[in-house]
Amino acid sequence: MSQAKSITTQEFETLKNTAGIYLVDFWAPWCGPCKAMAPIFDDLMADSDLSTITFLKADVDEEAELSEQFKVTTIPTFYLVNLKGDGTFDLTTDVLLKQSGTISGFDFKVKLVNAIK
Repeated sequence: MSQAKSITTQEFETLKNTAGIYLVDFWAPWCGPCKAMAPIFDDLMADSDLSTITFLKADVDEEAELSEQFKVTTIPTFYLVNLKGDGTFDLTTDVLLKQSGTISGFDFKVKLVNAIK
């Protein structure tokens, strides 16, 4: 599986105080499409064109509160968020990209690169 840091609801609350761009992968270990996306996520994490993004994972079963905060209804769902570092997070203004379901690595990279421009 991915070497991305797993994040808890409490850690996300703390992370809101750190400015940066974060890609959060909402997944579950029993989810087939999530397993299919894991190597793509790992490849993206290693891509130098995406080095400004911090890659995180959130298990929807273990972090139901965080999944609820992001309004995750299907998995895998990926949220690219731009945190301002002021302790706030707004789902309507701080999300640069939302991607649900499977997608090719090439297409996902194109979307991410365009979102962080």
